Amino acid sequence: MFFMDKFKVEPACLSCHEDQGYALGDVRGGISVEVPLKDRPALLKPILTHAILFLGGGMVLGLGAGRARTAIDMLSTNATFDELTGLQNRRTLMNRLDAEFRAARRYAFPLSLLVIDIDKFKNYNDELGHQQGDACLRQVARVLAENLRRPADHVGRYGGEEFVVVLPHTEFSDALRVAENLRTAVESAQIKTPPDSETPFVTISVGAAAQTEDDKNLQALFERADKGMYLAKRSGRNQVAFVDSM
Repeated sequence: MFFMDKFKVEPACLSCHEDQGYALGDVRGGISVEVPLKDRPALLKPILTHAILFLGGGMVLGLGAGRARTAIDMLSTNATFDELTGLQNRRTLMNRLDAEFRAARRYAFPLSLLVIDIDKFKNYNDELGHQQGDACLRQVARVLAENLRRPADHVGRYGGEEFVVVLPHTEFSDALRVAENLRTAVESAQIKTPPDSETPFVTISVGAAAQTEDDKNLQALFERADKGMYLAKRSGRNQVAFVDSM
């Protein structure tokens, strides 16, 4: 008797294997177990009896297992993705960023980060209601995801109207170009704002940062990108900004 179950890539695998083309959730192999059955006539009757019971019971259990697998898959999806936008949720995104940060330090490759916030989103919710606000979040999330060109780049919802983009193997100058492309894409999507708003369409403010040798932990990199986002807002919104490394 032989049984094999699939082996999926988890965030912890990526720190060593992403350069080999691994991606989160990929099936990269299996784990198997094999139990030999000897061909003895004396065992034929009990084997057949147990086989019939096994098949009959298996059909019944299979129905329940199918439902259980569906429930497990749903729980796994809810634990990985944001229910509203379909993007990676905060926990999954930060686990991925942590793995990329450690890999970048270990192998000395560049890593950049973008922190994005929808401009005047509170006013949007107050004027049009939370249902329209949720629709706005979904539209912005879709635009961000569609305008990331490389499979290695990841975008997730950090919370509220804030998003984070992880850019492995990306120099700071390239990260700025990605950030400007995302800013332009959201503005060009022409998501209408409430009447009497300062701008006719929804815009975003983006903070950018790149990992440096002085970044001893992930928090230092994230705080720099976050400060860049707030600088973009203070400077008039709908722009990309960054702060110098401390």
